[in-house]
Amino acid sequence: LELKEQLEHEQESVKRLTEQCVSQQREIRKLERQGEDDSHVRKELQSERDTLLGKLERTEKELAEVVEERQNLQKQLQDLNIEYRSKLLDLKWKSDHLDRIEPQLGKECDM
Repeated sequence: LELKEQLEHEQESVKRLTEQCVSQQREIRKLERQGEDDSHVRKELQSERDTLLGKLERTEKELAEVVEERQNLQKQLQDLNIEYRSKLLDLKWKSDHLDRIEPQLGKECDM
């Protein structure tokens, strides 16, 4: 009788341990799938990050080109302003000079 009880007890223990083992195996498979999903998500995120970094680099390069072009245009504008002022001063000087010598030329022509 005692052996029978001990055998039943051992069978229950084996059954419980088997259930625990099955449960742990399910949990392991679940964690493995989660790990695979996480790995897949990580790869997707890395790919997206690389794409965004590429776009950022291209945008920064374009921005640098635009800034450089703007600086060149500003320099050209400054040069044109200087040229304009110089020609305006030259014109004013010539106009003033003409205003001064015109009366003298008129007198010389009358003679």
